[in-house]
Amino acid sequence: MKYLFPNEVTKLPSYITFINKKFSGYDTDALKRADQNFFKTSTDYAIALPVPDNLTDTSAASWTDQNDRSVTGSVQQAITDKSATAKRAAEFATFKTGRALEKHSALIFDGMNVKTYSFSWELIPENSSEAQNIESMIYEFEKAQLPTIDGDYLRFPDIFKIKIKGFERMKFLPCVLNSVSVNYSPNGAFTSMM
Repeated sequence: MKYLFPNEVTKLPSYITFINKKFSGYDTDALKRADQNFFKTSTDYAIALPVPDNLTDTSAASWTDQNDRSVTGSVQQAITDKSATAKRAAEFATFKTGRALEKHSALIFDGMNVKTYSFSWELIPENSSEAQNIESMIYEFEKAQLPTIDGDYLRFPDIFKIKIKGFERMKFLPCVLNSVSVNYSPNGAFTSMM
């Protein structure tokens, strides 16, 4: 491990590791096998932290509420949409007869949403070495979400392999870092360690 916080974190019964990988394409054979290691990558560094207090695993499906109409209703709607006069005539007919076109509601399955995880820590260094480690971790996380420039192109940002030692049941596919937020004064006052 390149960065540990605190230095004894790997002695805990459970801790989380973020292994940073540089993206260099896809391994097509691994994709065919549905292998989790389908990225061609090389390890850059690893970060070990305590397991966060609020650890949730959420899966979500995407559904659309679709108002469906019969064929006759669809044709009538297309006609009324074409001209204002026809639209007024349809509205008058609805007013006069007291009947409106029935809409049939249906749910359409759009697919699964991408899984997201949110990790949060309150890291308080006990010495200057731990303070430097925290600063290095923040820098590496912030750098990992940025693409690199390759001529006129942008290369993919870094990929992370996340593992929780002591809780192997929770498995993570290769992840990308979406955002980093650092609060330097969580208790209402800024504190610095020189």
